[in-house]
Amino acid sequence: MGLLTVGRPLSWDESRRYREYVRQHGVIQFLNLYKRLMEEPRDDCLLWGDEIEGMVIEFDHDARRVRLALVAEDVIEAANAEADPADAIFHPEYGSYMVETTPGTPYAATYAALLSVEANMAARRALVANQLAPNQAYFTLGGFPRLGCDDFTSPAHAPGGPIAKSQYSPDEAINSHPRFGALTAAIRQRRGRNVDIRVPAFVDEASVDPPVIHMDSMLFGMGLCCEQVTLQAMDLDEGRVIHDLFVVLAPLFMPLTASTPIYRGRLADVDCRWNIISASVDDRTEAEMVRPDEAAGPVARDPPSSKTTTTTHTTTQNVGDALVVTTTSTTTTTTTIPLGDGATRSESQFLPKSRYASASAYVSLSAQEYNDIDAPFHYPAFLTLVNAGIDKPLARHVAALFARDPLVLLSGLIEEVSDATSTLHFECLASTNWGSVRLKPPPPDSNIGWRVELRSMETGITDFENAAFAVFTILLTRALLSFNASITIPISLVDDNFDVAQRRDAVLNEAFHWRISYGAAAAAAPASVGKASLDHIFNSDLIPLLQAYIDLVGARAAGSLATPAHWIRNFVTSHPDYAKDGRVTDSIQYDLLTAVTHIADGSRHEPSLYGDLRAATAAASQ
Repeated sequence: MGLLTVGRPLSWDESRRYREYVRQHGVIQFLNLYKRLMEEPRDDCLLWGDEIEGMVIEFDHDARRVRLALVAEDVIEAANAEADPADAIFHPEYGSYMVETTPGTPYAATYAALLSVEANMAARRALVANQLAPNQAYFTLGGFPRLGCDDFTSPAHAPGGPIAKSQYSPDEAINSHPRFGALTAAIRQRRGRNVDIRVPAFVDEASVDPPVIHMDSMLFGMGLCCEQVTLQAMDLDEGRVIHDLFVVLAPLFMPLTASTPIYRGRLADVDCRWNIISASVDDRTEAEMVRPDEAAGPVARDPPSSKTTTTTHTTTQNVGDALVVTTTSTTTTTTTIPLGDGATRSESQFLPKSRYASASAYVSLSAQEYNDIDAPFHYPAFLTLVNAGIDKPLARHVAALFARDPLVLLSGLIEEVSDATSTLHFECLASTNWGSVRLKPPPPDSNIGWRVELRSMETGITDFENAAFAVFTILLTRALLSFNASITIPISLVDDNFDVAQRRDAVLNEAFHWRISYGAAAAAAPASVGKASLDHIFNSDLIPLLQAYIDLVGARAAGSLATPAHWIRNFVTSHPDYAKDGRVTDSIQYDLLTAVTHIADGSRHEPSLYGDLRAATAAASQ
């Protein structure tokens, strides 16, 4: 869920006077951290970990009912007391029925570590189960099917309450940590109304309910569960490349792990939680949802004025009492919208996405041409970062965090915080921009490196499948890095993939935008993008990168493919110049090493050594 700092959260109105201060000092804190990191270059090793969210449920076997057990806070405390912190750590999540489990220490990049993942997940599950009553269970799945229906919690609570003001869910289902309630209230108050979540229902032969499933509180999104994988990069440059790989892969992993087809007791016409959780934390005002070219409509606070100019990026900036919003495509439409009474800077600009959304930009230098959508960022923050020597793509990435308002500020931890030693204000914004991928800087004064977090996968039923996707993510990432493979496609097509990925049975029925040529040489050429099924993307393109290596080892062990020594011996003994005397002459060596050179560069195919396995990786290495 993000940063859980202890303190009294300010109300939304109380925090208004400090929001710009937090933005300004959050940028300074990031810069101070960045400068320290650049002065002390590091070569960090691959470390990684997973986060698995689950729910505690309570069975009433006599009545054949299941309810969410609002006992997670006690369960987490007891599980942490029993666990060896080197093996497992248990964390609170948004719902008071949710338990997040993580390994106690990161996994290394070793075969033994990869094989330990499922056992570690199972041990964490068992530690949670140890704390439960006989009629309770801990399960991992995307969501509780009847969340928001009558009598869905134990103990029972009526819907509503001052925090979420929901007509379907009680405030008691929210974890009691002050941050969760403060986030919920701030999102509702900032947007000026409850969140409005609408999901298309599955319409069956006898369906009589409305074709849309309605939900109205943060619980319906943040109360769902996911699997996240975080890995430590060697350095910032590698972290940026991994970030961009994950941007493309994120929507492709989602339908493979889809586990959330039911909301408020009704089958939906989607299989994934992504748009639901996005809407559940959407704090945008009505004005922020209106594109500049639509701002003259009924939502605009005052008639805007516009002009078209030529530029190369998108900017937003205060000019006197008005906000200038600049949107770049092939031309730039500059729209000035006067600020309403009491509005802050970010309450009047166009924001195309919720705070929880697919990534809107690549950050590696080589991928900038594929950033083809409107991605607002905080222009003063951008200028500060660029003037401090940070390259523009990274500066835009960081400045985009500051296009949003800080949601939760803590009394006594605002002006009192040292910019030299703390990143609290930076994390205040970074931890509430819930993208599909996160590039995370190292915490101050730690031995942790730059990390990248993949956030799109849903939680599976078993530790086996959760471990499988976690391990596959790491192996695939290392393979793509090793081959220097480029899978980048325009960001607009990544967004399309996110929409397609959530559809019912997307694995079976949908095609996704995918780069046709993705080898190392393709990185220097414009992307050739087509559409492909997940079957093709994974089983024809991605998995063979890994499977070919595994198959080679297996075939060598079975003797069906020759070792180099066996092949060399056969080459020599079958050479026309070989005199059956055990001697390797210059001419034999010449032909042997010529053959070896041609095998290495791919111009000679040698099926006795490799069968057809080299073809699987050749596309990625060319």
